[in-house]
Amino acid sequence: MQVIYPVLEWLLSRTDDLKKRAYLAKFLVKVDIPTEVAADPDVSDMYLQYEELIESFKTVHKELDILVNKNIQTL
Repeated sequence: MQVIYPVLEWLLSRTDDLKKRAYLAKFLVKVDIPTEVAADPDVSDMYLQYEELIESFKTVHKELDILVNKNIQTL
């Protein structure tokens, strides 16, 4: 029982950060493709496109984060 309270305190004090991490995890965790399937040229091309889209998402999300933080600072 003594271990639960520090864990709950940690979780509740970082709710916003943990929500953001959970949201980003949905989009940034890469799909594992078996090697025999990845050897197919079409699948390989799609996977490269998928990785590019992940990188694009990271960039856009960072830009959004900067804009939101600027907006909060100016209020």
